[in-house]
Amino acid sequence: MKSYSMKKLLAIAILALLVGIISCAKKQSIVGQWKLVGAQQKTIDSLFDALKINIQNMEDTLPKIADAAGKELMTQQLEENKQLLKNAEEQLNNIYKSSYLKYRADGTYEGMLLGQSESGTYTYDEANKVIKGKMAGSETAGELKVERLNADSLIITISEENIRLIFLSDKE
Repeated sequence: MKSYSMKKLLAIAILALLVGIISCAKKQSIVGQWKLVGAQQKTIDSLFDALKINIQNMEDTLPKIADAAGKELMTQQLEENKQLLKNAEEQLNNIYKSSYLKYRADGTYEGMLLGQSESGTYTYDEANKVIKGKMAGSETAGELKVERLNADSLIITISEENIRLIFLSDKE
């Protein structure tokens, strides 16, 4: 009698596990609103890195300057570079805050991407992980390569510009 109950419990547990695995394997849709939270582009990243290195080098050099006029000039240049970096980071963050993509189930999309408003139609090729979008009024379609897609995040690459965009689901 106990053996029958244990087998029944084991069968129920295995069934529950299989249902869980199958539900996790469901296709993920790009339909929804996605908020840009980050972007990577080698040229821009290199410029930011170069400015940060320049600031660090100036901070390291400043205490070694004996000449008062030279030290004052270096201090002024250092503060200008820090302000330049701060302004650039703030501008980039403002662009991120206003950037989003909204894909609809009917095959249309709209968005504000890196300061540019756009809308049009799209298709998503799940097998090849490619979004083909055609902006309203345009004759040509662009392609976005999907690196990752799940319920909470979407990472796409714009190949011709070597830009990687990171989105989080913006649940409405």
